[in-house]
Amino acid sequence: MVTEVRYLRVVLYTAERAWSHAMEKKTLPDGPNARQRGYLIGRLRKAVKWATLFQDLCSIKGDSRTSLEAELLKSAQMQHGLRFGDYARYRRYCTARLRRLYKSLKFTHGRGKYSKRAITASMVTEVRYLHVVLYTAERAWSHAMEKKTLPDGPNARQRGYLIGRLRKAVKWATLFQDLCSIKGDSRTSLEAEVC
Repeated sequence: MVTEVRYLRVVLYTAERAWSHAMEKKTLPDGPNARQRGYLIGRLRKAVKWATLFQDLCSIKGDSRTSLEAELLKSAQMQHGLRFGDYARYRRYCTARLRRLYKSLKFTHGRGKYSKRAITASMVTEVRYLHVVLYTAERAWSHAMEKKTLPDGPNARQRGYLIGRLRKAVKWATLFQDLCSIKGDSRTSLEAEVC
């Protein structure tokens, strides 16, 4: 029986990994050969199996008061440094998670010079686009908290930087809330307001 959110996370990440591995084989320069095509179909079947299991477990475990996204986020915060107030460690986790999300979505920002790519409601076709926005807000917030908890406290320059990071966190959180209200159902948009 699923008693903790971390077991749900394992199922979710296993489904994501199988799907991204299949997409990696699909987007080879020459296309997949016959052997790789069979492997690709097998990985897609595994992804569907794990995603179905995840959906079933969520329907069993979830109730109207708790949010799975909020639970996953809270669990990530506790596992990656916030239990001990280590905001730098949590920020590094958010950065690494964002890098993995960008790569799996093929949503990179160019090789040389950074080219900004905005996430709009029309782009959001999977939940991972929402995760990008959510983890960007979390990274900005944890960076601000890291500056706030310096031993001597933030000086004037750091205070200005801290306020800028908090503004950025609010901007991304507002975008997350808007995208959830457009793309999600009523429960999802309500949970986004609470988060």
